[in-house]
Amino acid sequence: MTPAANLLKRELKESYQRLADSAAAHQSESIQFHKLCEEHYGILWDHLPSLADCDPIIDTIDYGTDSLSFEKFDELVVAGIKEIDAQEAGV
Repeated sequence: MTPAANLLKRELKESYQRLADSAAAHQSESIQFHKLCEEHYGILWDHLPSLADCDPIIDTIDYGTDSLSFEKFDELVVAGIKEIDAQEAGV
């Protein structure tokens, strides 16, 4: 291979490794986040019917393509829990 091709392949390999490391770190942080959510709220946020497919949450914490604040996340989760509680109470 040419020196330019070797350089490109080395950069590609380094980028690949950074991406793999980032994915592993994301997975670890995601596990921790879900554990903390379950401890705090008593339920995983994605087990709430109203939030299971909530694009702003998913896009923020899984893909980084949105910027939903934690305060809004918390508000949505608390509302989802209240909705379940109301359904269980027959309201």
